[in-house]
Amino acid sequence: MDFLTQEQQDEITRLQADYQTALAEFLAKHEVVQALDEKLAAIDKTISAAESEAEAARSERKSLIATLLGSDTKPLKAAKAKERSAYAVVEDYQELRADLVKERELLAFNAMDARNKAAHLRNKARENIGIILRNYAIQQLCQSQAMALLMTALRIQPIDYTFAPHQATFSASASHANTAWFERGISGADIKGALTEIEKKSLQLSAYIPAGLENISEPVPCANNYEWLSPIGYVKRKESLGLQ
Repeated sequence: MDFLTQEQQDEITRLQADYQTALAEFLAKHEVVQALDEKLAAIDKTISAAESEAEAARSERKSLIATLLGSDTKPLKAAKAKERSAYAVVEDYQELRADLVKERELLAFNAMDARNKAAHLRNKARENIGIILRNYAIQQLCQSQAMALLMTALRIQPIDYTFAPHQATFSASASHANTAWFERGISGADIKGALTEIEKKSLQLSAYIPAGLENISEPVPCANNYEWLSPIGYVKRKESLGLQ
């Protein structure tokens, strides 16, 4: 964007750099959460397999009770020990999972916090860069022949005499009888009408994104993987996690 001043280019570079830094921090924290999610998924599979094994041991013990009545109880004791061992494994994995879930809640909150910062800095960059580009575009438009022609058209087009047309026409004729048409001011109604026409035409135009601004034109990746909390909800979540 060499059409801008060096100061404007430096400001755009700073805004983009701030966003990119925040985005990198968020994505790094998001990867940690994803890795923990994969670990939790693996533990869930292990717990499911352990529970199946414990249920099988329990069924085996019940079956032995029916078949070993009055007989040697050693197989039954062994089956009972196997069942206890299987359920102990399930409990161990469930405790581990509970600890990881608590850890994930904290990591997810930190990732959400980083996401919020990245989203804020992206919006800040979009707003301020938009203002810089808008002001430049207006400056260029005001120096163009098309804008000069539009200003001329707004000065010479008729006044809206919707109310009291005869009186208004007489008043206008009297006040502008000795005034050159190009010295007449521009009414707010005429400007509004022109803007309405410009808005209609603008809908037919394709957006032009200057090179180097593609990163802020795209949404924050993985942003919706985390909740969007209200300010009150944010404070409550922070308190529930024991954070200051």
